[in-house]
Amino acid sequence: MKKLITTIILSGVFFAAFAQQTFKPIHFYSVTTKIKDFSSDRALKGTINISMTDSVITISDEHVKKYKIYSYIAEQTATTNQHMTVMWLAFLCTANDNTSCTIQVVRQTQPGKENMMQVSVTADENHLLNYYCDYSNQL
Repeated sequence: MKKLITTIILSGVFFAAFAQQTFKPIHFYSVTTKIKDFSSDRALKGTINISMTDSVITISDEHVKKYKIYSYIAEQTATTNQHMTVMWLAFLCTANDNTSCTIQVVRQTQPGKENMMQVSVTADENHLLNYYCDYSNQL
Protein backbone atom coordinates (compact mmCIF):
# COMPACT_ATOMS: atom_id res chain seq x y z
CA MET A 1 0.00 0.00 0.00
CA LYS A 2 2.85 2.34 0.85
CA LYS A 3 4.40 1.73 -2.59
CA LEU A 4 1.08 2.48 -4.28
CA ILE A 5 0.73 5.80 -2.45
CA THR A 6 4.35 6.71 -3.26
CA THR A 7 3.77 5.84 -6.93
CA ILE A 8 0.63 7.97 -7.06
CA ILE A 9 2.40 10.92 -5.46
CA LEU A 10 5.42 10.64 -7.79
CA SER A 11 3.09 10.35 -10.80
CA GLY A 12 1.35 13.54 -9.71
CA VAL A 13 4.69 15.34 -9.32
CA PHE A 14 5.81 14.14 -12.78
CA PHE A 15 2.50 15.22 -14.35
CA ALA A 16 2.74 18.64 -12.67
CA ALA A 17 6.30 19.09 -14.00
CA PHE A 18 5.11 17.97 -17.43
CA ALA A 19 2.30 20.54 -17.40
CA GLN A 20 4.64 23.32 -16.23
CA GLN A 21 7.20 22.93 -19.04
CA THR A 22 7.09 25.72 -21.60
CA PHE A 23 8.37 25.69 -25.17
CA LYS A 24 9.36 28.60 -27.36
CA PRO A 25 7.44 29.00 -30.64
CA ILE A 26 9.11 27.09 -33.49
CA HIS A 27 9.25 28.93 -36.83
CA PHE A 28 9.31 26.89 -40.03
CA TYR A 29 10.07 27.92 -43.60
CA SER A 30 9.35 24.79 -45.67
CA VAL A 31 7.24 21.64 -45.53
CA THR A 32 7.49 18.27 -47.25
CA THR A 33 4.30 16.24 -47.56
CA LYS A 34 4.48 12.52 -48.21
CA ILE A 35 1.27 10.61 -48.88
CA LYS A 36 1.86 7.01 -49.97
CA ASP A 37 4.33 7.22 -52.89
CA PHE A 38 3.69 10.93 -53.63
CA SER A 39 5.97 13.59 -52.15
CA SER A 40 5.91 17.38 -52.52
CA ASP A 41 8.04 20.23 -51.16
CA ARG A 42 6.64 23.72 -50.55
CA ALA A 43 8.15 26.93 -49.31
CA LEU A 44 5.68 27.70 -46.56
CA LYS A 45 6.16 29.85 -43.47
CA GLY A 46 4.44 29.35 -40.18
CA THR A 47 4.73 28.68 -36.47
CA ILE A 48 4.44 25.62 -34.26
CA ASN A 49 3.34 26.27 -30.68
CA ILE A 50 3.53 23.61 -27.98
CA SER A 51 1.38 24.35 -24.94
CA MET A 52 1.89 21.84 -22.16
CA THR A 53 -0.57 23.73 -19.97
CA ASP A 54 -3.38 23.11 -22.50
CA SER A 55 -1.82 19.84 -23.81
CA VAL A 56 -2.11 21.13 -27.36
CA ILE A 57 0.28 21.51 -30.30
CA THR A 58 -0.84 24.13 -32.82
CA ILE A 59 0.66 24.34 -36.31
CA SER A 60 -0.24 27.60 -38.04
CA ASP A 61 0.42 28.18 -41.74
CA GLU A 62 -2.34 28.62 -44.33
CA HIS A 63 -4.57 26.66 -41.96
CA VAL A 64 -4.48 26.04 -38.24
CA LYS A 65 -4.03 22.42 -37.19
CA LYS A 66 -4.41 21.41 -33.56
CA TYR A 67 -3.21 18.20 -31.95
CA LYS A 68 -4.20 17.10 -28.44
CA ILE A 69 -1.20 15.73 -26.52
CA TYR A 70 -1.87 12.58 -24.53
CA SER A 71 1.71 11.46 -23.91
CA TYR A 72 5.15 13.08 -23.98
CA ILE A 73 8.64 11.63 -24.25
CA ALA A 74 11.23 13.99 -22.78
CA GLU A 75 14.16 15.19 -24.87
CA GLN A 76 16.83 12.57 -25.52
CA THR A 77 20.40 13.23 -26.78
CA ALA A 78 22.83 11.06 -28.74
CA THR A 79 26.34 11.86 -29.98
CA THR A 80 28.30 10.05 -32.70
CA ASN A 81 32.05 9.55 -33.13
CA GLN A 82 32.03 12.40 -35.67
CA HIS A 83 30.80 14.74 -32.90
CA MET A 84 27.33 15.00 -34.42
CA THR A 85 24.73 15.54 -31.70
CA VAL A 86 21.07 14.68 -32.22
CA MET A 87 18.42 15.80 -29.74
CA TRP A 88 14.81 14.73 -30.08
CA LEU A 89 11.55 14.62 -28.20
CA ALA A 90 8.21 13.16 -29.14
CA PHE A 91 4.53 13.68 -28.48
CA LEU A 92 1.76 11.15 -28.97
CA CYS A 93 -1.29 13.08 -30.09
CA THR A 94 -4.82 12.97 -31.41
CA ALA A 95 -5.70 15.14 -34.43
CA ASN A 96 -9.01 16.99 -34.86
CA ASP A 97 -10.42 14.00 -36.78
CA ASN A 98 -9.52 11.66 -33.85
CA THR A 99 -6.66 9.97 -35.70
CA SER A 100 -3.60 9.18 -33.62
CA CYS A 101 -0.27 10.62 -34.65
CA THR A 102 3.28 11.14 -33.46
CA ILE A 103 4.95 14.55 -33.51
CA GLN A 104 8.74 14.57 -33.21
CA VAL A 105 11.01 17.56 -32.77
CA VAL A 106 14.56 16.77 -33.90
CA ARG A 107 17.61 19.03 -33.65
CA GLN A 108 21.02 18.16 -35.05
CA THR A 109 24.40 19.85 -34.62
CA GLN A 110 27.83 19.01 -36.00
CA PRO A 111 30.98 21.14 -35.87
CA GLY A 112 31.63 22.85 -39.20
CA LYS A 113 28.13 22.13 -40.54
CA GLU A 114 24.85 24.02 -40.42
CA ASN A 115 22.60 23.15 -37.48
CA MET A 116 19.29 21.56 -38.51
CA MET A 117 15.88 21.34 -36.92
CA GLN A 118 12.69 19.72 -38.13
CA VAL A 119 9.29 18.76 -36.80
CA SER A 120 7.67 15.61 -38.19
CA VAL A 121 4.00 14.71 -37.98
CA THR A 122 3.34 11.04 -38.72
CA ALA A 123 -0.24 9.75 -38.85
CA ASP A 124 0.68 6.36 -40.33
CA GLU A 125 3.29 4.88 -42.65
CA ASN A 126 1.56 6.49 -45.64
CA HIS A 127 1.17 10.04 -44.31
CA LEU A 128 4.12 12.17 -43.19
CA LEU A 129 4.64 15.94 -42.87
CA ASN A 130 8.15 17.35 -42.29
CA TYR A 131 8.41 20.98 -41.26
CA TYR A 132 11.92 22.44 -41.75
CA CYS A 133 12.53 24.95 -39.00
CA ASP A 134 14.83 27.75 -37.93
CA TYR A 135 17.30 26.16 -35.52
CA SER A 136 16.78 26.91 -31.85
CA ASN A 137 19.39 26.15 -29.18
CA GLN A 138 16.67 25.88 -26.55
CA LEU A 139 13.18 24.54 -27.00
